[in-house]
Amino acid sequence: FRMGSPSSSTEFDERPQHEVRLRGFAMSRYEVSVADFRRYVRATGKSAAAVQGRKDNEPVTKVNWLEAVRYAKWLSAQTGRQYRLPTEAEWEYAATAGVTSRFPWGDKIGKNQANCFNCGSQWDAGGPAAVGSFKANLFGLYDMTGNVSEWVQDCANRNYTGAPVDGSAWQNGDCRQRMVRGGAFNSPADSLRLKKRSQYAIDSNLNTIGIRLVRE
Repeated sequence: FRMGSPSSSTEFDERPQHEVRLRGFAMSRYEVSVADFRRYVRATGKSAAAVQGRKDNEPVTKVNWLEAVRYAKWLSAQTGRQYRLPTEAEWEYAATAGVTSRFPWGDKIGKNQANCFNCGSQWDAGGPAAVGSFKANLFGLYDMTGNVSEWVQDCANRNYTGAPVDGSAWQNGDCRQRMVRGGAFNSPADSLRLKKRSQYAIDSNLNTIGIRLVRE
């Protein structure tokens, strides 16, 4: 697929657009929920603050990148299957689901398509909605844009110059920061664009960043 934005884009961190060939993977249909993560908290005693006072069907937040990686390793050990954070390329491929529009549903934000600051839903800027509250994309994945942003595996880089073309994680660059994709409930509509990129320090525990996993 074609990753990133074309040379006409003024979003320089999304350039250059480049072709990526991915290996097969499975991606979780929903963001990791509070109920999912609560099992990890009970088993390990870690990150209890992420589930306190939260509804089971909401996406878990206040989990930093390091803890998200540990959660994936714990889940792998529990299930005998290999779970991990998606690479940035995998995330963008799954989010776009074959479309070329700005958003999964078209080029205009519309109303009630997602949960963001000005998306015209009942949750606007008020906090995360229950996972799966909006229509899935063409791959059957929910909340790829909006609700909460999601950690990916890759280190932070200022643009795509030198990025991997095989879908693997970019492990060079500023690895004290990691890429975050998807926009959140407090984000303006433009942050829900499928190509939009953000980055945060690996120890950031924010109520706007959650987790989605892939299974190899």
